[in-house]
Amino acid sequence: MRQEQTPTMKTVAFLTPEYPLPSMGYTGGIGTSIKNLADFYGSQGLRVFIFVYGQREDRVEEREAKTFVFIRQVYAGSIGWLVNRFRIQRVVNRWVAKAGIELIEVPDWTGISAFIRFDCPTVLKLHGSDTFFCHLEGRQVKSRNRWFEKTAFKSADHIVAVSDFVGRKSCELFGTRRSYEVIHNGIHLDALEPQTAGSQSGAKTVFYFGSLIRKKGVLEIPAIYNLVHQQHPNVRLVLAGNDAFDIHTGSGSTWELMKQAFSTEAFPSVEYLGLVKHGQIRRLIQQADVCIFPSYAEAFPVSWLEAMAQGKALVCSDIGWSPEVILGEEVGFTAHPADHRAYAAHVVNLLENDQLREKMGKSALASVQANFSIEQVGRQHLDLLSQKIKKRR
Repeated sequence: MRQEQTPTMKTVAFLTPEYPLPSMGYTGGIGTSIKNLADFYGSQGLRVFIFVYGQREDRVEEREAKTFVFIRQVYAGSIGWLVNRFRIQRVVNRWVAKAGIELIEVPDWTGISAFIRFDCPTVLKLHGSDTFFCHLEGRQVKSRNRWFEKTAFKSADHIVAVSDFVGRKSCELFGTRRSYEVIHNGIHLDALEPQTAGSQSGAKTVFYFGSLIRKKGVLEIPAIYNLVHQQHPNVRLVLAGNDAFDIHTGSGSTWELMKQAFSTEAFPSVEYLGLVKHGQIRRLIQQADVCIFPSYAEAFPVSWLEAMAQGKALVCSDIGWSPEVILGEEVGFTAHPADHRAYAAHVVNLLENDQLREKMGKSALASVQANFSIEQVGRQHLDLLSQKIKKRR
């Protein structure tokens, strides 16, 4: 049996635009991923700093056994991007000197670390840049964002990718070969109590949770559900997540676009709950029979892991990153989001076959336990980063 070693690192920091705190409102996958990893580092005796930029005021808080440093956003016209980077650099380096921070992890999103020189090694975490997501969606990325992201990518001391897919795509899109380590996202399993029973009302429930935004494939859900509802008129569809602006149509609400696409017969059985707290999401997963994730653009989705950890049968996208999450058909079905009939057929198959649904849910849970617990993922991070720190010394 492997013996745990004392971590080489003693202090570690994260730079982020988001973190799941009550005062911060909606938080996406970057914030959730950072929290899971920060919690693990804390459990291993490291002192953890969270630098949150883009805030209304400068302040420092001690919470959850972590030091949160909130950095105010300054508005300075066309040079605002440079002014704010200098502010981030100054604040972080002050804490590096004061607290002996040995390493800082920064996200690839919008290349926030471009043109910043930290007084400690930098690890760029590839959660999926704007360049990456625009490519997957077939949209034109803003030239400034691509410039920042490419600069940050080329200048980082080390790179960790949450999937090999996002690592390979980033090298391709930025036109440079850089070595990177693949460490997938992980989740807390001790906080989850698997429930495979599904809905108790008699009517089967199909559940989607996540942002209502085009890149998540939610505009395909009405067509998929209409086909499912034709075969199972008693089925229910429940949606939970933050509504978003749609960049293609200019609509202020993706939900309003979705509503128009449901059939007259299917729409009465659709319930959109809006943005709900994480604890409530867990309960909704437990009550679901099938979870669907028809996304067009992901790096390594934590939401899929959360559904799997609840022992739920899934129907997910078959794009790029998917084989790194859904490790075989016994773990979950996959189909292209635009292939509505194939996608709906998988959902119907699971709704009609209780034994298959239960077996797949158990396989999904076992896969998360074997591959994606935060203890395993966190240890991979800690071992890798400790090695980097040792070599530097």
